[in-house]
Amino acid sequence: MLVDDLAAVKAQLPVPPAWESWLPDRMGVTYSRLPGAGHYVEHVEYRNDGGAFLASVRQPRA
Repeated sequence: MLVDDLAAVKAQLPVPPAWESWLPDRMGVTYSRLPGAGHYVEHVEYRNDGGAFLASVRQPRA
């Protein structure tokens, strides 16, 4: 899932992320195995120059 505030999302998860990685000033990614879901959930936050990629993803396709 694309999120605007990864720290806020992590604070609300019932378990800590199983894996987390940050590219400085660009993006952060976490994988969490949520109880009852049966699979991992990915959360991604883009920052600064990573936002250009996010804007291109959100643009409607012709």
